Amino acid sequence: MLTQDVINAFHLMWDNYPEFAILLHKDKIIISVNKEGEKLGLVVGAKCESCLPAEVHLGCKVGEVIKMHRWAYRRRQDENGGVIHFWVPIDGYDDYLIHFQVGGSVKFLCPGCQGNGIFNPQEKN
Repeated sequence: MLTQDVINAFHLMWDNYPEFAILLHKDKIIISVNKEGEKLGLVVGAKCESCLPAEVHLGCKVGEVIKMHRWAYRRRQDENGGVIHFWVPIDGYDDYLIHFQVGGSVKFLCPGCQGNGIFNPQEKN
């Protein structure tokens, strides 16, 4: 059984992340959502697949992560380039995982980056 401490820790770690992150049960029921996820319409208590368009859920790795208890990812192309989705198990809570994305809502561009998010201290701004 998931404790309130784990849910609180999820919010502590993920509420200020600039893209969605959800704490998810193996049955794909959303247990908790960060601030960006709420803006996208992800709802606690709902199945994640009921909150967003079906094509977003193609290649879902929940079953694989629960079975193998190791993280998984998937790349998905979209109109802005690409998105990487991650599914990460939670030690001590075998029926739960964290699901989040990188590159879906925010394009990570920064001074000194080579366009791929890798910092190059020799690149001039």
